[in-house]
Amino acid sequence: MLGMQEKIRRPEELQAWRASVGKGPVAVLCGSFDLMQPGNLQSVQWAARHADHVLVLIATGTSDPGDVRPLLTEDERVAMVSYLRSVSAVCCLTPDHAANAADVLGVYTWVGNPEADADEPLAALIRPAAAGYVDTTRIANSRTSEILGAIRGLTTPIATPGDATRGDPAAEPPKEERVTVNGCFDILHPGHMAFLADARSMGSHLVVMINSDASVRRYKGPTRPIYPEAFRSTMLRELSAVDNVFVFDDDTPLALLAELQPAVHVKGGSFEAGRVADEQQQLDSWGGRLAYSPMVAQFSTTRYLERIQEVTGD
Repeated sequence: MLGMQEKIRRPEELQAWRASVGKGPVAVLCGSFDLMQPGNLQSVQWAARHADHVLVLIATGTSDPGDVRPLLTEDERVAMVSYLRSVSAVCCLTPDHAANAADVLGVYTWVGNPEADADEPLAALIRPAAAGYVDTTRIANSRTSEILGAIRGLTTPIATPGDATRGDPAAEPPKEERVTVNGCFDILHPGHMAFLADARSMGSHLVVMINSDASVRRYKGPTRPIYPEAFRSTMLRELSAVDNVFVFDDDTPLALLAELQPAVHVKGGSFEAGRVADEQQQLDSWGGRLAYSPMVAQFSTTRYLERIQEVTGD
């Protein structure tokens, strides 16, 4: 599996990357990727079904009408995409580099949809040179501008189809290989990505335990979660660091933690030790260990939502 940094390419490195993957099918898609949202995830998943290698081009600036500015820097957006297991390479690209990129990529399939492509200058420059086209069905209310508007209006922006898989702890690998974390993981941001990657480094199998929608509402209030559990669990499973996801309905993960009995249970570095006393007691009962991972400065879901309000506010 490629490391995250190995996936990140500069425009001048695309030719070498294309040569390195040989003659296998390549799928290309682009967007702002300012949020990890259902439309982005669907495009990446569809691209992976149609090609051996997926290249994501991060458009500079804003791509959705009504956005005041990107929520994340270009480096942050590129880094976020690099954590997706289906992505082979990611590159930040300006329209000035588009023509040369299309030329050096050679034969490739473009993944997008007419509505999204119409709003993205890179699409107009790179799509025409593609040897094939995969038209993704647009998920209603999933554009970044629509989601930002829904967050600002204190409404859940989307209702993704399907249910979250609850899973069977008995089907997990031996408990000495298991590492667990828990949380809402509502809107994924760079802090989440770094935390999950760090947790995964503490063992060979990372299980993420997420609060159900009902549990999040009891804990965070009626305007949360932003994303339903079906999407949150699917999005987490797309990350290279994550091996499985379980959903729990209780206010705490204690019951599920007791079923999984991990060797290591990891908490974010800002967590107060007194608040995890019950988890520590459980871990002690089977010889497990409680570990802490440092938080990425300036990133938490609450701060991220505050930044969204600042960017989209009047």
